[in-house]
Amino acid sequence: MYIDLHNHLAGWSPDAAQSWEELSSGMARAGVLGFGISDHYDLGSFTSEGREWTFDTDQYLQTFGPYRRSLAEAQAGRTKGKKQPAFAIGIELGYQKQYVEQIRELMQKDFDYFLCSIHQIYGADPYDDKGLYEDGLLPLYRNYLATILEAVTNLPQSSVLAHYDFISRYAPQAKSKMHFKGLEGEFEAIFKKLIEEGIALEINTGTVAALINKGYSLEEAMPDRDILLRYRDLGGELFTLTTDSHSVQKHLRLIPETLSYLASLGITQLCHFEKQKLDLYEINA
Repeated sequence: MYIDLHNHLAGWSPDAAQSWEELSSGMARAGVLGFGISDHYDLGSFTSEGREWTFDTDQYLQTFGPYRRSLAEAQAGRTKGKKQPAFAIGIELGYQKQYVEQIRELMQKDFDYFLCSIHQIYGADPYDDKGLYEDGLLPLYRNYLATILEAVTNLPQSSVLAHYDFISRYAPQAKSKMHFKGLEGEFEAIFKKLIEEGIALEINTGTVAALINKGYSLEEAMPDRDILLRYRDLGGELFTLTTDSHSVQKHLRLIPETLSYLASLGITQLCHFEKQKLDLYEINA
């Protein structure tokens, strides 16, 4: 069983290429238990064409609200032979300190969940600005993780910390995987805050795919086991597993392989959210 809460739609996220119809029909065909949409909302960030990475949140909720389906409704339908996944409406909030108050106001709206993301550091986007990486990966990763800690401290209403290893995807260095070693203090501070606030840790196969494209093997590209195990050791139990899909081609990418990897670490439960309330489900059910 699997629920993917991190997906983007064309027209709402500037970098997405799939329609609602393509995503919803694809999820139904795949037989997933549920899925969500979580389009980009990054105040102060703009595309090369000058479009801000935001959208009309009221229109978003009005457009997709009629399609909401609870996990209980989806499970009841499955017993009757129907393949109608649960559907939840989220939003991916790009953190920048100067917009904290606006983001907090947005988090009062009727979303099912909030993904907390860091897409910028030092005012630059890692996707576009490779100069960020010139002074080496370790100091950059330390500062990136420090920004994550700041974000989850300032936005404790977050449901999920999204792609903690986002910064590693776009490094020009061939060996850019983020490891626990050398970043122990930073990770432990983040994990303690996540656990304190009840914020889930996202495992994002977009990073796994990016590392494979760099030449890592599938096994090597999986998240560092020491990161996940230390989170568990500290008492962390809340995980989500997502594809971060922006197109049909990315539906369920590397999900079976990553589920197997998580099971090998003893991780057998993942999170779902409805009306900002947490629910756990078994991945092997």
